Amino acid sequence: MLERAASRIEEQLEQIELTTTQWTMDPIFDPSKMLSLNLNTDYHEIHNLYQSLMVMRNTNPLIDKIDVYLAGSAVTINDTDGIVYLKRKSIPEADYLPLVSLNGYTPGRWDPLVCT
Repeated sequence: MLERAASRIEEQLEQIELTTTQWTMDPIFDPSKMLSLNLNTDYHEIHNLYQSLMVMRNTNPLIDKIDVYLAGSAVTINDTDGIVYLKRKSIPEADYLPLVSLNGYTPGRWDPLVCT
C-alpha cells in the first residue's frame, strides 16, 4: 500500500514537471509580454492569465496555489487573490526566488513563475 501511494505521488510530480514545461511554451507567459503588462489597462490579458492559473492549479492535487511574481511591478498575481501589491520592505524579492529555484530555476533563464 505504501509503495502504491509513493508511486501515485511520483506520477503526480512527473505530471507537474511535464505541465510546467508546457507552460513555458504558452504565449501568455512570454517574458516580454509579462514584463510589459500594464496592470491598470490590460484587462483582457490579466483575465486570460487568471484563467490559465486556475486551470494550472486544478490540474494536479499537489498544486495548492500558483503565484506569478512580477519583480519590476513588485506584485504577485494568482487566480484566487488577484493582483497583490507587495511592499518592497516587508517582502524582499529574495524570498520569492528560492521558491522557484526548487523547480530548477537558474539565473538568466526565464522561469514561467518569475519575471524579473
